[in-house]
Amino acid sequence: MKKEFILEFLLDDGLTNISEIKTNDKGIFNLKFRYEFNDYEIEAAESYAKDMIGELKDINKKELKTQFLKEIAMDEVDQILDELEEEVDIKKIIYKIEKECIIDRNYIEFIVEINL
Repeated sequence: MKKEFILEFLLDDGLTNISEIKTNDKGIFNLKFRYEFNDYEIEAAESYAKDMIGELKDINKKELKTQFLKEIAMDEVDQILDELEEEVDIKKIIYKIEKECIIDRNYIEFIVEINL
């Protein structure tokens, strides 16, 4: 029942391509999902990169955009997982970025381990 609630909660908060990663430990619920950037976030990242490129000589525009988008995704996912912990009795949540930002596809993938 907890697992179904967690899946619905994440879907309702806009995360996509949610899939369970099977594990033998019944107390652990592993998930993989995407945070997809909206047009506003992409425009903000492009604007940030354009503004900062003059100040930071040793980094290119694509790297700046990627860094900005990664920070947005991490903040948003962190907030979603905090809200999930308030809703469900969870012992611990650990998450990491599964892949770097895929700018051309406008999403970032996360892997989450939830200790139930």
